[in-house]
Amino acid sequence: MRYRPALNLALLILIASLIGNVRADDAGAQDARTPVKRVIVQMIDGTWETRTLAGPNRTIAAMRANDPEIVSVAPPRTYRQFASTTPNDPAYSLQWHMQRNEAVRSWQHGDGSGVVVAVVDSGVDPVSDLACQSYVSPADFIGGQSGVPSDTNGHGTFVTQVIAECTNNGIYGAGTAPGSSIMPLRVLDSGGSTSNWQLFDALFWALDHGADIVNLSLGFPCVSTYPSCSEPPLDYALETLKANGVVVVAASGNDGGQFVSYPANHPSVIAVGASGYDGAVATYSTKGAGLHLVAPTGDENDPFQKTGVIHQGSFGGLELARGTSFSAPQVSAAYAVLLSAGASLGQATSAILQTAKDVAPRGYDTTTGYGELRIRQALAWGGAGITPPIEDALLHVVGDATGDGRDDAITYDGAFGRWWVLTSNGSSLTARQWTRYSTVSGWSTHVTGDFTGDVRLDLASFHSGNGTWWVSRSTGSAFSTTLWADFSTSTGWGPQLVGDFNGDGRDDIANYHASNGTWWVSRSTGSGFATALWADFSTASGWKTHLVGDFNGDGRDDLASYHPSNGTWWISRSTGTGFVTTLWADFSTASGWQTHLVGDFNGDSRDDIANFHSGNGTWWVSKSTGSAFSTSLWADFTTPKGWAPQLVGDFNGDSRDDIANYHSSNGSWWVSKSTGSSLTTYLKGYVSPRTGLQGQLAVDVDGDGSDELANWSPTTHTWIVK
Repeated sequence: MRYRPALNLALLILIASLIGNVRADDAGAQDARTPVKRVIVQMIDGTWETRTLAGPNRTIAAMRANDPEIVSVAPPRTYRQFASTTPNDPAYSLQWHMQRNEAVRSWQHGDGSGVVVAVVDSGVDPVSDLACQSYVSPADFIGGQSGVPSDTNGHGTFVTQVIAECTNNGIYGAGTAPGSSIMPLRVLDSGGSTSNWQLFDALFWALDHGADIVNLSLGFPCVSTYPSCSEPPLDYALETLKANGVVVVAASGNDGGQFVSYPANHPSVIAVGASGYDGAVATYSTKGAGLHLVAPTGDENDPFQKTGVIHQGSFGGLELARGTSFSAPQVSAAYAVLLSAGASLGQATSAILQTAKDVAPRGYDTTTGYGELRIRQALAWGGAGITPPIEDALLHVVGDATGDGRDDAITYDGAFGRWWVLTSNGSSLTARQWTRYSTVSGWSTHVTGDFTGDVRLDLASFHSGNGTWWVSRSTGSAFSTTLWADFSTSTGWGPQLVGDFNGDGRDDIANYHASNGTWWVSRSTGSGFATALWADFSTASGWKTHLVGDFNGDGRDDLASYHPSNGTWWISRSTGTGFVTTLWADFSTASGWQTHLVGDFNGDSRDDIANFHSGNGTWWVSKSTGSAFSTSLWADFTTPKGWAPQLVGDFNGDSRDDIANYHSSNGSWWVSKSTGSSLTTYLKGYVSPRTGLQGQLAVDVDGDGSDELANWSPTTHTWIVK
C-alpha cells in the first residue's frame, strides 16, 4: 500500500496572468517583413552565394556585369513542400515563443507522436483547438470525476495547449509537440491548490499508466536549497519515476527569488525558468541551484511588449499568459519531439541542455541554467547523434586519442566541463563524450600529450585554484582522470608546455614561472609527475614566445624563447635532467614578427622555426644547424594582412613540414609547401561557409602521412575537412 501522508500542503500555482482578447492584426503588424528578390550565383572558385537584386544590381545582367567573379546564375525552379514548415493556424504568427524555441523546424523528424505527456495540473476543458486529442488514461484526484477531468481554473487547459494544441487545422494557434498524447491528471482545485498526497497519487498514476514525460507547472516556494526544502514522500515518487525511465519537468517558480521551488529543485527533475522576448531571464523567474534552463514566455518589462505566450484558453478565445508554468511545458514538449524522433531519454536530456542558447553570463549559471531552449538544435544533436554545437568551446586540439594511427579532433566544452573526441574512421569524424569534470571553473591550462607512453593521446589540465595537475589518460575509448601533481603554489605559472624533455618516450610538462624566470619540469613517471627546477633565466621579463622542439636532433625536446626587445632566440637545450640556455639567433629587427611556428622544414630531423613578418608578408625560416639558427627568406606573400591561423603540417607527405595559411576574408586556404630551402605557395581551396570558422586544425584523419585541414563551423555545427 502506498504511503499517503496526512499533511495537506497548499501548493503555489505558477501562473502570472491570463489576458484575453488579443488583437491578431495589431500584434501581427509588429512581425511584418518586406520580401526581397534574391538569386543564387556561382562564384569563380566554385562556391555558391545568394545575392539581392537591388540598386545598381537590380537585374541579373547588371549584377554579372558588376561582379566578374560570378560565373553563372542558378535557373529558377519550383519546389513543393513535403511537410508544412509554417502551420496554417492564423495565430501562429503571434506565437513568438514557437519561433524562438524552433519547434516547427523539428516536426518533419519528430512531432511527439507516440509519446505520452502527463499534465499534472487543473484538468482540461473541451476547447475547440484540443478536439484532436484522444486523452490517455485521464484521472481526477480532486473530485473523482470519471473521464477527462474538467478545468475549473483554466491553468491546465493552457498548459496542455502549449504542449499539444491542434496544429495545421486552420484555427487559433499551434502546439509545441502537436503529435504527442496528453494524460490529464487533475490535482489543482479552482483556487490552484492541492495537497501532497494528491500529487503523490498522480505521480504514481502517471508511472503505472505509461507516461513518458510528466509536466509539473506547480510547486511551493523555498527559502533554502534541496534537500532542506523538500517533501520526503514526493522525493520517493520522483526518484521512482526517474528510475523507471520517466522524465519529470517542473517550473522553477515565479517569485524572482534565489531558491528554485520544490519539486523543481529535486535532483531527479528538470527545472525550467522563464526568459523574455529580449532573451534575458524574466524578472519573475525563480533562480538558484538546480535550475537547468529557461524557455521563452515573456516579461512585463520587455521593451517590445511581448508579454506572454498565446494559445486558445478555457474561455474559447486567444489568451496571453506568462510565467514559468508555460516555460516548463515547452521543455516537456521538447522531450516529446526528441523521443518521437528516436532519441533515448539520456540523449534527449544531453541534447536539450547542450544546445540551449547561452544567456549572459556565459556558461552555466544559476540564473538561466545552461541557456534558452532550442528544440531544432537539440534534435539535430540528440536525434541524429552528430557533434554537439559547442558555442562555449575553449579549445580544439588534434591527436591520436584511440591509438589507431589516425588523428582525431578533441574539443573542450567549457560551459559543461566536458571533453568530446571526434574519432576518425578515415573518412569522417564521429563525436562522443569521453569525460566530464566534476567542476567547470578554475581550469587555466589544458594541454595534450602521450603522458603514459602507450601511443595514445592524453589530456593534462591545470587547476589554478589549487595548483594541481590532473591527467585524463586515454583508454582508447574514454578518458580516466586522476591527480598527477600538486604544486606548492597555484599562481604565477605561464606558459605550460608539453614535450618529452628526458627522451623516455613519455611526454612531460615544462612550467614557466614569470615572477622569477624559472622553468620547472613535471617529468612523467607514467602515473604521476615529478617536478624539479630545470632552468633559471638571468631575467624574468621581456619574453614573448616560448616554443617546444627537438632543435639539436638528440631525441629530447628543448625550449626556444624569443625576446622581442632585441629580436633574439635563446634555446634551452635539454640534458635529460636540466636545461642549458644559449643564444642561437639575433634578428636584424626585433619588431613586426607576428607568428612563430616550429617544424622540421628541411627534413633533417632537427626542428626549425618559421617566422612570419606581418609588415611585409614574408616568411623567414630559422633553420637549425644543431647548435644555432641560420635565418633566411623562404617566401614573400602578395599581401601581408588577414592571415590567421597559420598551421604547421606535412600536407604532401614528403617528410618535410609545410605551412597552411587561412585567410578569413574569403575562407581560402593557401599552403606554403617546403622544398627544403624555400616555401612554394599555392591555393588549396575555399571552405564553405567562408566566414565564422572558429577552430582550424592540421589533422591526418586517414593516417596516410599527409595532413588535411579540419575547420569547425559554429554556424552549421560541423567539422569540415579539406
